[in-house]
Amino acid sequence: MEKTLSEKAEASLAAAALTARTHSLWLLKGLGAENLRIARGCCAYLAEHEAGREAEVAGEFFRDSGSGTLDTAWAAVFGVGRGSVTPQQSVIEYGLSMEAPRDATRDFMLRYGVTPEKTGEPEDHLGIQLEFLALLIERFLGNRDPETIRAALRFGDAHLSWTGNLMRDAREKFQAACVTDKGIAAVLSLLELSSRFAERVPGVLRAVSEEMGSP
Repeated sequence: MEKTLSEKAEASLAAAALTARTHSLWLLKGLGAENLRIARGCCAYLAEHEAGREAEVAGEFFRDSGSGTLDTAWAAVFGVGRGSVTPQQSVIEYGLSMEAPRDATRDFMLRYGVTPEKTGEPEDHLGIQLEFLALLIERFLGNRDPETIRAALRFGDAHLSWTGNLMRDAREKFQAACVTDKGIAAVLSLLELSSRFAERVPGVLRAVSEEMGSP
């Protein structure tokens, strides 16, 4: 017998999926004009329906800054070089790219029938991990299979707990620049929102898993 999901839980999951896709978009593809338009719409929806103040803060950054300013700042923060930030689980946990977390993320994706999109980034990039998490949540909302929400929870526990260290690295590298460059300050604020979401979302998934009676 299919277990019924409460309206509150369903709304929380829908908001989590949309939030994950919004963060994935800007992390992977920058903050050009089209991405800003999409991000603004997502943040407006989330602020009204579920995510509240967190989405309002992100929306303020998207609304008040021109795409040129933010895209330039995005390139400065995530560009190639020793002074940049690399939002990859392997780099944050091992100091090198393409280590065990990349292989584990890729294997998890393939196990659930997802072929990693060719983005130029390894599979343990935070943007790719959030996009995959969104897909699992959306799949669960469609099939209501407890195994799907358990999979999303396992993935979140294994592959989203590193983002606090990512933020510490970003603050250390760009603390001085944030004082004089509002664009960089905005990008780091957005990265912090992504990090907080990644740390919080397993709790949302765990609550739904328990509601569904999943062990």
